[in-house]
Amino acid sequence: MNELFNKYTLSVTVGVIIFFAAYMNAARFLEWLRWQSIGTRDYIVEKLGLMFIEVTPNQVLGGMIATAVVPGLLVFILILPQLIPAALFGVGISVVFWFIPKIVVDQMFHARIQKFNFQMIDGLGLMANGMKSGLSIVQALGMVKTEMPDPLAQEFDYVLKQQQLYFC
Repeated sequence: MNELFNKYTLSVTVGVIIFFAAYMNAARFLEWLRWQSIGTRDYIVEKLGLMFIEVTPNQVLGGMIATAVVPGLLVFILILPQLIPAALFGVGISVVFWFIPKIVVDQMFHARIQKFNFQMIDGLGLMANGMKSGLSIVQALGMVKTEMPDPLAQEFDYVLKQQQLYFC
């Protein structure tokens, strides 16, 4: 019983020391993390912007940190009586999960492109039929925007807005 108590006391003591060290250096650590993540963060913001999902870089950074830290802490807590394996697996899981948001955004982007390509055939057919029935190009674009689902409708809406800005 005394040996078990000493292991938990040591684990809690080391955990408290790590917490205070992290708390005291949180600003520097977050600045370093921000510097390390600028490329990935900006890549994610750009890809989401292309999909008409507006997010700020700070929101993306917060999501990346949460995605990495939460699973790492859960693994650390689950393995906690063994401090060294808990720390190693917790950090390893955090590092692996740090890259998950970029992978997810890439998958979303490629799925959107595929969906857009499949919808484009129907959209161009709808546009051609509208123009055959006497609609102007702008009216046919508007018809595609209202009749087709996203992402094609979003892209045609963007084209119409750009066309309106050009003639204003």
